[in-house]
Amino acid sequence: MNRKGVTPVIATSLLIGIAVSTALTAAVFMEDTLSDVRGNFEDDISDQELSSKAEMSIDYGYERNGYMLLDIRNTGQVTLPLKDNDTEVLSVYIDGRPKDGWSFLSDREVLGTDGTITINTSESFPSQGNYKEVEITGAYDTESSIICYSGGGDSC
Repeated sequence: MNRKGVTPVIATSLLIGIAVSTALTAAVFMEDTLSDVRGNFEDDISDQELSSKAEMSIDYGYERNGYMLLDIRNTGQVTLPLKDNDTEVLSVYIDGRPKDGWSFLSDREVLGTDGTITINTSESFPSQGNYKEVEITGAYDTESSIICYSGGGDSC
């Protein structure tokens, strides 16, 4: 009989080659995936550690030129970034609404431990007998709030 085809030796060699290449491809894919998962896990641990050590508080609120200014203190154990690529990291909320147009009264980009920075909320100081609730949120899930009640003086 004159049969044409693949001999059993060649067929076995081809099957082994296909199995080995499939196993190597899967190994490379799994290595990349595990590396990504490991990196994300380490980043999450680092972020959680920073969040647990970061704190800030609004120390003082007062009036200057009709506007409400706030002194913010870093009361945590890590330095807090104030700007990232010239974009403010802090957010200001007045009576629960985001406030635009506020500004730092210095050019610092970080707030060291136990450091203080003043911000101008660009919000008018409350008139006598009235109040405004101010909340500040920052890097590493930090936040602080104050109810600025005006008793007729120039401070909350």
